Amino acid sequence: MAIRFQCAACSEPIEVDPEWAGQVVRCPYCQRTVTAPAESTLPSSEIIPVATAISGRKEFHVTPDSVGAIGAVPAFPPSPPTNRAASAALILVFVAVGLLLLANQTHSNHRTEWQEFERVLSEAVSANGSTTSALLKYIESQGGSYPGWMVMWSVFTLGSMGAWIGSIIFGILGLFRPVRRGMAVTALVVAGMLVSLFCLSALSGAAG
Repeated sequence: MAIRFQCAACSEPIEVDPEWAGQVVRCPYCQRTVTAPAESTLPSSEIIPVATAISGRKEFHVTPDSVGAIGAVPAFPPSPPTNRAASAALILVFVAVGLLLLANQTHSNHRTEWQEFERVLSEAVSANGSTTSALLKYIESQGGSYPGWMVMWSVFTLGSMGAWIGSIIFGILGLFRPVRRGMAVTALVVAGMLVSLFCLSALSGAAG
C-alpha cells in the first residue's frame, strides 16, 4: 500500500512506495527533498503523483489509475518557453552599439592623426589618381604599417557592422518563433536606429 502524504515544503499531496518509508524523497511539484512518513496521512482514494526516491535513484512515475483521469504528470516542471533567435538578436544589436561607440571614441581620440591621414591620401590621389598608391605612401610614412589606432578603429567598425547584420538576421528568425517575439521586435527596432548612428559616425568622420 503506497504511503500518501503532503509535501512539507509545498503542501502538495504526493505518494511513495512503502519501501521508502522514513527515507528522503524528492517532491515532484517543488523538487525539494522531504522525509516520507512511516504511514499514510492522506486517504487512498486521491489520485496523486509519486515522489522521486533519492537514495535508490527511483525515477518519477505516475500511478496507473491516474493516467487517463488527470493525464501524465511531468517529472519536473516544464521549462519556460524560450526564443533563442530573439535573445541572440538582442545581444548582437547591443554589441553592435558598443563597438560603434568604441570606434567613434577611437576616432575622436586620434582626430589629428586622422586629419593627417586624409591630407596625405588626398595629396597622393591628386598626384597620380591612384588610391592604392596613396595608401602605400601613407603606410610608408608610418614606418611600413598602419598605426595601431587605425587598426583598432577598423576592427571596431567592422565588428559593429557584423554584429548589426547578425542582429537583423536573428531578429527576423525570432519573429517566426511562437514565444517572446517582443525581444525580436526590440532588437530590430534598435538595429533600425543603429543605422542613424552609422550615418552620424560616417558624417563625423568626413567632417573630422
